[in-house]
Amino acid sequence: MDLLSDLNDEVWQSVADQDCYKTVAERGYTMYQVMSHKQVDAITGLWCYGVAQVETGDGHMVFLVGAAEKRDPLKGINRLGLKLATEPSENGQYEILGMIAYDDCVEKIQKS
Repeated sequence: MDLLSDLNDEVWQSVADQDCYKTVAERGYTMYQVMSHKQVDAITGLWCYGVAQVETGDGHMVFLVGAAEKRDPLKGINRLGLKLATEPSENGQYEILGMIAYDDCVEKIQKS
C-alpha cells in the first residue's frame, strides 16, 4: 500500500522505515480502528474520521488535511497507527500528523 498516492505531496511526505510497526509507540503513534469516513472539503482535501483506540476503545473524531483530489486516503484501511496533534482544534477534533499502515509511513510536512 502506498499511502502517499492518495495524499498531496506538498503537504505529506513518506518516511523511510524498514519496519514501521516496531516503532509505533516510540514515534508517538497509537493504533486505531477506523469507524467512519466523511469528506468535508474536496478543494483542501479535508476528511473527517471517527476512530477508536484499539487498546482502550476510546473514540475520537480526527481530521486529515491534504488528501489528493477526491480520494479518501484511508479507504480500505481498518487499522492503522496515527500520530495526532496534542491539542484538539476549536471543534474538538484532533488533526492527523502521521499515519502508519501496511509498513508504509507518512507524516505531515512541518512548516518552519
